[in-house]
Amino acid sequence: MTFEECSPMRYGFNCREDCYLKCKTDCKERVTGICPSGLSQFLPMVLLIPIIPLTVLFLLGKKMSLSEKDESSSDGLNITLACD
Repeated sequence: MTFEECSPMRYGFNCREDCYLKCKTDCKERVTGICPSGLSQFLPMVLLIPIIPLTVLFLLGKKMSLSEKDESSSDGLNITLACD
């Protein structure tokens, strides 16, 4: 008797069980339908949450530094001619 691994989102005898109904995601293991731990399920979201505000802050800081450079460079271009 040979056993074949169940396709994604299926587990159990003859792959009759549905992982989504049990785990709300794909099963970690296809024989008994063990669900993944909570941390590994939410790890991508946990990593994305701090990246988005940091990117926004970086872009705002870059924009502010460019506008400060524009202001300082325009100050150096003021030329006054004195006529006697």
